[in-house]
Amino acid sequence: MNRQKFPILFYLFIAILLLLSMLSFFISSDEKNTEKTSGPENIEFGFNIDKYKVKRDTIEFGDSFGEIMEKNKIGYPKIYQITNKIKDTFDVRWLTAGKPYTILSSKDSLENPLVFIYQPNKVNYVVIHIGDSVYAYNKKKPIKIVKKYASGIISSSLSETMDSQGLPYQLINDMSDIYAWTIDFFRLQKGDKFKIIYNERFIEDSIYAGIKSIDAAYFEHNNELFYAFNYKVDSLKRTTEYYDEKDVANLKDKNLNVRSISDKTEAPQNVKELVKKYSTGGISLDHTLSDGWLIEKVITEKASIWIWGAGHVGSAILSLLAPMPNLDVFWLDTDPSRFPNLEFSNVHKIVYDTPDKFVKRAQPNAEHLILTYSHKIDLEICNEILKHDFKWAGLIGSKTKFTRFKTKLLSIGHSEEKIDQIECPIGYKKYGKHPQHIALGVVIDWVERNQELEQGKVVDKKIA
Repeated sequence: MNRQKFPILFYLFIAILLLLSMLSFFISSDEKNTEKTSGPENIEFGFNIDKYKVKRDTIEFGDSFGEIMEKNKIGYPKIYQITNKIKDTFDVRWLTAGKPYTILSSKDSLENPLVFIYQPNKVNYVVIHIGDSVYAYNKKKPIKIVKKYASGIISSSLSETMDSQGLPYQLINDMSDIYAWTIDFFRLQKGDKFKIIYNERFIEDSIYAGIKSIDAAYFEHNNELFYAFNYKVDSLKRTTEYYDEKDVANLKDKNLNVRSISDKTEAPQNVKELVKKYSTGGISLDHTLSDGWLIEKVITEKASIWIWGAGHVGSAILSLLAPMPNLDVFWLDTDPSRFPNLEFSNVHKIVYDTPDKFVKRAQPNAEHLILTYSHKIDLEICNEILKHDFKWAGLIGSKTKFTRFKTKLLSIGHSEEKIDQIECPIGYKKYGKHPQHIALGVVIDWVERNQELEQGKVVDKKIA
């Protein structure tokens, strides 16, 4: 009886083993298939984003690192620890309004912030670990360079022609820098032509990240041809400069007089390099003699004033200031329709979206009048101006407005001494608050400050 049962039990045992083996095989296959079809990890900034609770936001004007951290449940002792520990890698005062940031928090019920990521531009980003271990590092996203070609015929202005072709606005600024001492882009003529070979940067093959460089450019202005070729002048420092095939014609700088005092008619390479370095701020000089060529600094007495705002007050001030001798006026607003029909040969109208692009182009001895329709824009302009050198700046408004602005600017990191260089209110209160009355006081103030242009002396209204 037992002998009959043994084979049955044995075969039953073998059958169970085979069944378990087959089940294990199918389960294993399903897991592998699941792994294959689950897709790649969602990697961003070097992190698997799916493992965190992700918060994306933008730095608002007046925000500070401490305020952002506090809003995300981090106390001031911890904030102090973070800022102190990462200060050699990243200064939290560098946070700029309009720039994006990302906070990665734990996915549990506590949602503790673990990582703060700040993007000063599309390519670079700063990673700050704010969990138990505090440290920071700077990283760059992988970039792909694509060579592009563009050409056009000027119909009204360079910017309009480029906009109609969908070309990036950065090309206008780069072209202005290349031809800064050969072409006045504010006085282009209908029918002028250009061609450009340039390189664009793309993040992850699709996200536009600006222009890397211009390889070559050609401009036909007033029936005269201007070429510019990018040439590497220092292979170790990877610095490049632009040269024209017209050696002598390209030695033009409004602040320099370059001429041959020998029988040489072609400027040697070292002369061109001296002029280029001077034009880009690389060297300073009064006069020098090089290979039979005399390079002399031209002393100019032309003042520069930037009027921010094309409203009633800005228009009234411009109508009085523009006819003044030896004066360049840059008139800026966010909306082209705000400019009234006032035309002067020395007035350059500029439409801007953010002030930082143009403040940095102002000369260190420029004066600024801030008269926009928005307190927020006024504050942004003040912030950008304080990052650069300037001769004088005036802000329309009351003492109360300036007190509020001063508090904000101090919190951003500007010194009180620097902020106090901005004058507010402007003009003379006794003249009244009508736009023409304000304009009259502002222009009288300007004339007094700039008496040295005609009389060689300065009159300070606060003393005289």
